[in-house]
Amino acid sequence: MKIHLVLVALLTTSISFSEMRPIDKVYIVEGVVADRETLKCIPSAFLYNDSLGVMTTSDEKGYFKLVVPGEIIEKRKIIYLDIVKTGYKRNGSGFSFNPSKADTIHTAAFAKVMWNYDVKIFWMAKNESLLSSTNGAYARTNEGVYNTNTILQTFNKAVTSELRGRKMEQLKRGNEKVFFLINGKAAMATASSDVYFDNGDPIVFINNKRVKLTEINNQLKRSQANVDWSKSDAFSKQYRKDVITFVVNN
Repeated sequence: MKIHLVLVALLTTSISFSEMRPIDKVYIVEGVVADRETLKCIPSAFLYNDSLGVMTTSDEKGYFKLVVPGEIIEKRKIIYLDIVKTGYKRNGSGFSFNPSKADTIHTAAFAKVMWNYDVKIFWMAKNESLLSSTNGAYARTNEGVYNTNTILQTFNKAVTSELRGRKMEQLKRGNEKVFFLINGKAAMATASSDVYFDNGDPIVFINNKRVKLTEINNQLKRSQANVDWSKSDAFSKQYRKDVITFVVNN
């Protein structure tokens, strides 16, 4: 005979009477469900794993909290989730045991409750969209702080990063420029990746020669812009600010 036992108001699991016993520890995964194109939060999305009997829904801000018995997550390498919402393509993801470290403040709490280190964001694509539903894991904006505001701050940071990336793609079209300003901050489009500078303008070297930001696009084409990351790191330590060193292959 089976019954449904509700745990912490967010965890539902199916167990027999003979298996009923106190749960010593729970593992919490938090995140946000959002529209991949508009980047807006999606309420009432359903996240679940039928075989384990764990499930939850996103609230009006898109925030969700999934509570899993600690012994389940510790025994399994990966737990898979399905994420569904009417009008959107199904999303799916696996998460593994990746707990935050208990600090001096939360040591006692971690004896009963463990939080997943990163924040899960499930980007949902509408049924008519050419895009696919996808997901990502993001570091908490406030490490060691476990509440809805921290999760939403992390989500807002992810949205800002996505919008910046979209703007960069627009600016790169039809040209070979390397240096751009996005929202007043320096950004570099290299031959292999885009680099953003949030801590002020970087120092720039081209073939070991220091150049002004305003001269980069006159001296360097994107297809030639290869970064020497080891030199960049060494110079960053020397100058105590961001440095990017380009090696031009003619």
